[in-house]
Amino acid sequence: MIPIQAPLLEVLDFNAIPFVPMDHEMYFFEHGDQGDQAVFRLANGLYISIVRHRLSYGGDRGQFEIMVFDELNSDGREVKGITDSDGILGYLEPRDVTETLIKLAGATP
Repeated sequence: MIPIQAPLLEVLDFNAIPFVPMDHEMYFFEHGDQGDQAVFRLANGLYISIVRHRLSYGGDRGQFEIMVFDELNSDGREVKGITDSDGILGYLEPRDVTETLIKLAGATP
C-alpha cells in the first residue's frame, strides 16, 4: 500500500489549518456545496482529516468533524479518551478543534 501524503501541521491552532474545498465523489456534492477539508499529520505520527460539509457530524450547524487515521490506512483509528471507536469526533467549534489537536498531539499513537 502507498503511504498517504500529508503535510506536517506545525502550529496546533485552528487558524493554521490549511482548509481547501472538498472534491470527493463519494459525497455527490452539488455545485457550491462541496464543503471544506484539511488533511495533515501531527509530529507524533497521527494523521488527521478535518471536514465540514452537510453530511459531516455538525456540518449542518457549521461545526467541524475530526477523523484520525494512519499513514497506510484512511479508515478511522480510535484514540482512547479522545475519539470514538471509529476515530471520529464531531460537532466541534473552532476552539474545540484547537483543543482536540493539542490532545491528539500528546497522544501515544
